[in-house]
Amino acid sequence: MIHVHTLACLVLISACGYWLAKQKPRNQAHRFLLPFILLTFVAAIALIFPYAMELFVAHYSGSNYEIQVLRHRINGPYGWVYQLGATLPLLPGFGIIPMIGCRPVMMILLCFSALLPLAFRIVMA
Repeated sequence: MIHVHTLACLVLISACGYWLAKQKPRNQAHRFLLPFILLTFVAAIALIFPYAMELFVAHYSGSNYEIQVLRHRINGPYGWVYQLGATLPLLPGFGIIPMIGCRPVMMILLCFSALLPLAFRIVMA
């Protein structure tokens, strides 16, 4: 699923680059970029779904072991990687707000920051 999100981010970065290369007025950028932003946001939600299910299953099952493992995963020595992996992919979704989505350079920066968990997975694998 991370590959789908990565591809969606790269498509959004390409669309932003196209918009910047064409040098069109900025007030129309949000209308052009919105479908790409929504595609990236839906892919991010699909990427976040396993994190949410893990949290739900740990608490719904009532198993002390699963709850302790999840707490260690979230608050442990590498908890920051888990937290960033669960939150950073959602950043391009802020492009739905017109003040942010009409700025292609800001959307490129948000997409690159959303790709950081992929780099963590490659380095730590």
